Amino acid sequence: MNKPPITSVSSGARPAVFSLRAVFLIAFALSCFLSCEGMLHPARSPAAHKGILDLRAWDFGTKGSVDLTGEWAFYWSRFLGPKDFSDGTRPEPSGYIRLPGVWKGYPLNGKILPGTGFATYNNY
Repeated sequence: MNKPPITSVSSGARPAVFSLRAVFLIAFALSCFLSCEGMLHPARSPAAHKGILDLRAWDFGTKGSVDLTGEWAFYWSRFLGPKDFSDGTRPEPSGYIRLPGVWKGYPLNGKILPGTGFATYNNY
């Protein structure tokens, strides 16, 4: 028995169409990734340290708002207003508390602060 010769069928246009689709999908995925890069790596806002939050180099127009995380000056059982800090002298803080957080359990003058009371937080 004679077998018919095996011939290969070539689809000449098929690889070109596949290549165009692949290039389009890769370009689309790359553009999506690059446009989302700012969301994946947002500008890190400065943090308060020992009651100081330095925003001199922060551009709110391009970098947005600032996260208030950090160490804030803490004045236990004292209600202080803006005028208490405006004359160039600063009241001595009771300590520095990391925010966000709570003062409950904070050691102050050999005692542990309760969950109730009042205080002023400030940055210089």
